[in-house]
Amino acid sequence: MAKKWTAVLMAILMVLTAFPVTTAMAAGSSEASKPADGTTQGRPFVSDNPSHWYRIPSMVTLDDGTVVAAADARWDGGMDGGGNDVITARSTDNGDTWSYTWAGYYGDNGNVFSKASTSYCDSNIATDGKTLYMLSTFFASGVAINGTSANAQPSKDTGLDSQGRLLLARNGGDYDYYVGAVGADGYASIYRTSDSTVVSGYKVNGEFELFKHDAYVGCVWYSNCEFQAKKCQYLFFRTSTDGGKTWSAPSLVNARKSGEKFLGAGPGRAVVTDDGTICMPVYVYGDNAWGSGDASQATSFIYSKDHGKTWSRTANFTSTSSFGGSGWSSEAQLVDLGNGVVRCFYRNGKKKIMYCDATWNGSGYQWGDVVDTGIDIWGNCQLSAIMYPYLIDGKRAILVSSPSSTQGRKTGAIFTLLLNDDNTVSTEYAKKTITAEGATFAYSCLTVLKDGRVADLYETDACDFTYKVYDIQSLTGMDVDVPTTADIQMNVGQKKTLTFSEQNVNNSASDVVSLSAAKEEPGATANKATDANYSGDSVSVKRALYTFTSTGTEYTIAHAGMYLSVGTNGKAGYPGASTAANVTLRAVDGGFQLLQDGHYGLYFMEKRFQGQCGEPL
Repeated sequence: MAKKWTAVLMAILMVLTAFPVTTAMAAGSSEASKPADGTTQGRPFVSDNPSHWYRIPSMVTLDDGTVVAAADARWDGGMDGGGNDVITARSTDNGDTWSYTWAGYYGDNGNVFSKASTSYCDSNIATDGKTLYMLSTFFASGVAINGTSANAQPSKDTGLDSQGRLLLARNGGDYDYYVGAVGADGYASIYRTSDSTVVSGYKVNGEFELFKHDAYVGCVWYSNCEFQAKKCQYLFFRTSTDGGKTWSAPSLVNARKSGEKFLGAGPGRAVVTDDGTICMPVYVYGDNAWGSGDASQATSFIYSKDHGKTWSRTANFTSTSSFGGSGWSSEAQLVDLGNGVVRCFYRNGKKKIMYCDATWNGSGYQWGDVVDTGIDIWGNCQLSAIMYPYLIDGKRAILVSSPSSTQGRKTGAIFTLLLNDDNTVSTEYAKKTITAEGATFAYSCLTVLKDGRVADLYETDACDFTYKVYDIQSLTGMDVDVPTTADIQMNVGQKKTLTFSEQNVNNSASDVVSLSAAKEEPGATANKATDANYSGDSVSVKRALYTFTSTGTEYTIAHAGMYLSVGTNGKAGYPGASTAANVTLRAVDGGFQLLQDGHYGLYFMEKRFQGQCGEPL
């Protein structure tokens, strides 16, 4: 029988230059008209609660099972600009109930459509299982890429200086000022570009609101502010470390090149790769009309390997011979294949599911050849693509949600693409139609719930979304290796027994025990204690950070990370000390001991059909 203690891996938080942890607000600020947080039932966003229109779904699942969704609150307009804000919602019961809040909000439009307003337009979310990362497209007041949504199209300037700092003009003059880094108090000073001296009496908070002698006087994104940013498009990056309950203030991603009018977030999901790299899809829009030619739109992605302090951007791929004449490419979704390979599924004009792989070569990502899967869809629409975490029919699999009609955004379907050993897509695939034939189906976002079921959040002809959950077997019609899951929460002195009939029992929650055992030994018990007499304070099991595996009489350690304090008088030390300790593994009859500097740490013992884990010596 094998016994496993779930390893708790420290999340690597990726943040941006001048990343503000908190945002200082004041009475009369741009958030004065922000609607209160609230709850919904059955789906994260409901029309007229508080926005009439919702578009552009994003959705991910955290390690603890919390589902987090995001959308554009498009108020009464439904357009790609004109005052949209970013709303998020979280559910801890697989989508039965939701609690929503605002990740990004500016109140200059009074919560109604206005061509003169600031506006968000499209977001994507990534997670490493603990921390949430969000990338959003943002327009300064009065501009948008869609001409019907604003008074003008954005400038081709980046709006930033060579160091990525936001440039400002004063009272309609030249852009002779920049915003400095946000300090511990939540504010940044304004500096003159000529000599980097501070403009006395003025400061900007994390949401770029302007304060004069500590009084709120406007927002640099607004047309009536004394200090104004350039009228162009920006990329905002935010994080959440509490499961989407709250969000950081935005940081500016310096990825759009001078001369590019637009570099927008590919809406839906982004990924954190197996080496901790954040990869977020983006696409550039040229001077041509939407879809008018191969150069009108082109996909790439931005990535950060240093906690988001700096970002790099891949090359675009367009209709060149090296990309197989793929035509224009647009809104994309990324899937991490592992070993430095990121697969990019993208909106296209070919009416097919198409993708292109980017491979890390040691200094950057190199695009491969475009692949046409031959699977019919309405290509001119965002799609959703995710890696399913368990084998399907013995193979890794990618799930794709898309309109399956070739005649428009109609007839939603979820496709199961099986991967061969070389990551090529097998000719065998499954298609499950999830709407009525001909029913409206537009943008969508997939996520896998903690129990292995699949949820899809998608647009219909209504003003909000449909949220549905599917059993994976019903989607695929194939054999799926989904482990049985069960939570075991224990306090000091408790013993609990778990009986099961499946091959594996795993637990993805970080603060509970996980067990795995062979079918012929279906029962196991686990003990947790903090001293030899089981008399210590209650300690979360997650503080034992080793993974132990038993094969016969041989034990191995799969992850080194246990915190131990030194025991005295032959008694065990406490797991969960404040500093890490080097430990030694020593075999004993029927089990093994962990020692720290020659002192006993923990003693593990195996019994037939029944194992006791973590019993002190």
